[in-house]
Amino acid sequence: MELADPADRRWPSALRQLLAGAEPAAFVAWAEAHPKWQFNVADVREGVCAKPVEAAIAILADIVAECLDASR
Repeated sequence: MELADPADRRWPSALRQLLAGAEPAAFVAWAEAHPKWQFNVADVREGVCAKPVEAAIAILADIVAECLDASR
């Protein structure tokens, strides 16, 4: 699935598939401890009060959007 546009409405579904079977709390903890991605976690926390899986999806979407922006 090619998702180059962060505004693509298919992102939530794609991210749920990517995180299926994963431990969302572990991903959130990893991102929180990462020197670069910790700021994305902080940004998401300001706007979202969510369960671990919802937080993981929002954080991953934010990281992917930043990576896509950097590659342009």
